[in-house]
Amino acid sequence: MSPRASWPRWPAAALGAAVVGAWLAAGQAQDEGPARPAPGNSRTPCTFRSASIMPVAEMRGLGYTNNTRVLVDAKGAVWIALRSKHGSQYTIGLVRAEPPWHEGMKTSVTWIEDRDSLPFSGAPQRVAAIATGSDGSIHMAWYGGMAGAPDHQIHYARFTPGTTTRIAEESAPFRVPGFESVAVGAAKPIELWQEHASIAVGPDGTAHLAWEARDPSRRSSDGTPRPGIAYATRSPDGVW
Repeated sequence: MSPRASWPRWPAAALGAAVVGAWLAAGQAQDEGPARPAPGNSRTPCTFRSASIMPVAEMRGLGYTNNTRVLVDAKGAVWIALRSKHGSQYTIGLVRAEPPWHEGMKTSVTWIEDRDSLPFSGAPQRVAAIATGSDGSIHMAWYGGMAGAPDHQIHYARFTPGTTTRIAEESAPFRVPGFESVAVGAAKPIELWQEHASIAVGPDGTAHLAWEARDPSRRSSDGTPRPGIAYATRSPDGVW
């Protein structure tokens, strides 16, 4: 990378590779050789470098599907949604990494927490997707069970950045029924029900959510629920 280039001008692909490389390294800094310049780019080739941020207890901490789990805000801060073990359970954290990118860089993690009737800590939580709103807030969607309810349902949280990152809202906005009568009684009982959430936020602040959904009306010949794609929106004032 040219010495004159500032942090926010890192190419998105290079940034994502650095983040993933750092997580997989789990405590080891990476320093690879010079990369080839992109076609038509006469600038000096970048030198790929990455720094480990924190170790995780989950080899698939960034998940399976191609959802957005890394964002860069207007101030150059990097936000990463990850799954790892926190306390006694696998759960979801939102990592905030402040620029510049270097070994020992400042980071913080805000873990989702139990609130009111949402005992998330009672069951494993699965990978999350994140999106940012025009007001700077971070919207997160993920899936998992809760204490006394192992079926995977969609969960949602909204974070507000500041001196510290605060959870402004957490919810299980809707529950798709039928798990007990279909998935548990299937030839091969499963906990898979609602999964693999993706989220985006429009210019007006509306959050758009899509996920892999199962319901009692769609079954294979052996009674196993078939997945389909479901879609929901959340208005700027919080109505689903």
